[in-house]
Order: sequence, then structure tokens, then C-alpha cells
Amino acid sequence: MAERVNQEQFLRKMAEIKERSAKLTGPSLAERLAALPKELRDPILESITPIDARRLLYEGRFWARPKQLPPEGDWFVSLKLGGRGVGKSRDASEWVCKKVADGAMSIALVGPTLGDIRRYMVGGNKGKRKNGSGILDVYPSFRESDKPKFKEDKGEIHFPTGAIAYLCTGEEPELRGANLDCAWCDEPIKWRYLERLWGNLELTLREVGD
Repeated sequence: MAERVNQEQFLRKMAEIKERSAKLTGPSLAERLAALPKELRDPILESITPIDARRLLYEGRFWARPKQLPPEGDWFVSLKLGGRGVGKSRDASEWVCKKVADGAMSIALVGPTLGDIRRYMVGGNKGKRKNGSGILDVYPSFRESDKPKFKEDKGEIHFPTGAIAYLCTGEEPELRGANLDCAWCDEPIKWRYLERLWGNLELTLREVGD
């Protein structure tokens, strides 16, 4: 009986999620600007100073479509579900950078393997198209001193604010001692020790969830 109730609750929740998702339609602010008639668009573009134009390069809310923005309100876990190329990594990187800007000091980056974390979450290795989507790619930096530093030997990213992001692999079941402000969990279905690691992760976020 309990299993059937849980399944019914799951199906109801999924229906609610699909309904909310269906309402998040429309282009990004950048796309809306580009679609304006020339006589309206040009004065706006001409009013933007070079420094503001550079800032816009790192303004996630300007480029993101409504479905790519994090949920509004107070939440503890948000699931981003989608196929290849929909922008999941970029959205998560933008979210982490925003949390750091808002004062987060301790962040976990949890992925299936260290190789996955370095490639998709840390980033910093942009291709020819300069379209990397990791944290090092999207963090707003105008000078070398503004850029986060990846301490590969420690498995940490050090931000200029003093915040630290810790790389945690799903190949290890333990996550002890941390008191985190937030966590980005990538591809949890691929974690070798999903249940144990998720339980430990919740404990490290106990103050956030209270």
C-alpha cells in the first residue's frame, strides 16, 4: 500500500512539474532585443557603454531563456532534466557563480568521476568557438586577479571572494567534515555510491535545509 501511495505522489508531483515547465516559454532577453525593429534596437545598443557591454557577456539572466533560469522562491533541491545541448551545465555554472556573488563561501561540486567534474563543471578549456560552460568559463572576470583559481592538486576552486568549491567524486561514498552553503550535483544517476553519498551530502547542507 505504501509503495502505491508513493507512486501516486510521484506521478502527481511530475504532473505539477510538467505544468509549471509548460508555462516557462519564450525567448531570452537577448533574443527579444535582437528581434526588435532596427529603429528601436539601435538606440538601445548605442546607449550601452563598453563596460556595460562587457558585463552583459557574463549576465546569465540576459542570455538565458525562462526555462533555463533557477526556480523562484525558497527551495532545497532543484532538478534540471533535459537532453544534450539544452544548457544544463551552463545553467548550473551560472547558478554557482550567482551563489558566490550572494555570499556563499563553501560549495560542493559532485560528479560521477573527477574527469567528468573537471571537464563539465570546472571548465576553463574553451574550444575554438569560445563556448565553454564550466564555472571557470562563465565566472565574470575582467582582470586576471578577478578569475577563480583551480587548485587541481587540492581538488578545489578558489574564488576572489574567498569562497571555495570542493570537487567531490561519486566514486567515493563519504563526504565528511564539510558545512556547505550549496552543492551542484551532476549526473547523480551515474554516482557509484549514490544513496550513501546523497545522505552524507544532505548532512553537510543541514543548516541550509533548516
